[in-house]
Amino acid sequence: MEFLSMTRIILLGASGSIGRQTLDVIEAFPRKFLLVAFSVGEKIHLIEGILAKHQEVMAICVKNEEILPTLRKNHPDITFYHGDEGLIKIIDYCKADMVVNALVGFVGLAPTIFSLKRGIDVALANKEALVVGGPLVMEAAKSGKSALIPIDSEHVALDKLLRHELRSDVKKIILTASGGSLYHYGRSELKHVTIDQALTHPTWIMGPKITIDSSTMMNKGFEIIEAHYLFDMPLDQIDVWLHPTSKIHSMIQLVDGTLLADIGLNNMHIPISYALFRRKRVHLPFLKYEPQPETLKVLELKRVSEERFPALALARLALAKGGTAPAVLNGANEIAVASFLNGSLRFDLIETLIETVLEAHQVVDHPTLEQLIIADEWARKNALKLAQEWQS
Repeated sequence: MEFLSMTRIILLGASGSIGRQTLDVIEAFPRKFLLVAFSVGEKIHLIEGILAKHQEVMAICVKNEEILPTLRKNHPDITFYHGDEGLIKIIDYCKADMVVNALVGFVGLAPTIFSLKRGIDVALANKEALVVGGPLVMEAAKSGKSALIPIDSEHVALDKLLRHELRSDVKKIILTASGGSLYHYGRSELKHVTIDQALTHPTWIMGPKITIDSSTMMNKGFEIIEAHYLFDMPLDQIDVWLHPTSKIHSMIQLVDGTLLADIGLNNMHIPISYALFRRKRVHLPFLKYEPQPETLKVLELKRVSEERFPALALARLALAKGGTAPAVLNGANEIAVASFLNGSLRFDLIETLIETVLEAHQVVDHPTLEQLIIADEWARKNALKLAQEWQS
């Protein structure tokens, strides 16, 4: 009977940084959360370790079909699925209370919409779902009467700050950006940036794709689009300030000039727990932290130059164009980042490649999910072609 009062969770992307930290939170509250299913992509070596701690798991999704016979033989009591379709099937099969979407990339869109339409709350770490299909995601949440709760530290901070203020009192929201490892470089210096340099983030430990997005600030461009949909905030009321120490996670400016800030530890367990507990703050027993005035350095803030970080302007442009433009922005960015990480594209050409693809796209207004998929495929194809032509 105890299980009936627990939150049944499906974790998509259990093998990534957010996924692993989500498991930490679930394991810290064994009487509150029950992991019923998860996905691990190609990292099947993690399955045994997760199952050892979560014996109520009913289903698992992996990337490749070829491994399924072996997995089914080793775990006959568990239902296995594969591929992108498997992510949908696992949600349909398990009937969970919450889906934690920690997937990376466009693949996170369809599971988000599917879950929300069926009345399942979604804790969302997958940026691309809202970036690519914001209107579809918000409509799914409305039709399914389900909660969409952000996991990104910046949006969790905004959620906390905005919940206690009248919307008419809010003049703007301010996203803070670390600038990644290269914020102090000039544009002319980016030509010779190495993969290792770009992946050395000063304040956060993240996966390679999001770390590169941090260095270009495309992640912050995506967060502008996300904030627009999550908080129904006009584009001209969303600002970005450079904050290399990452102690201030976000701020809001009120009409009287007051700034309210969410300040805290650079640790994703905190926003994850906020989402899993459905917007409640809890003490995390494994997190030992006592703020010290000497270490906060909270007021190290600067204006962000969109000439230095053109990804911000590209994100604003894509959101202003609407329709399929954000999907093209995301698809081109994924190819550009992957091309840099495999050594075939210079770092300073990432934004140029994205801009070129975006300019060539004929926007489709009010797209369906199928039209977004087509736009994404078009963007990737054209971005890859350009990356090969520009190969460094």
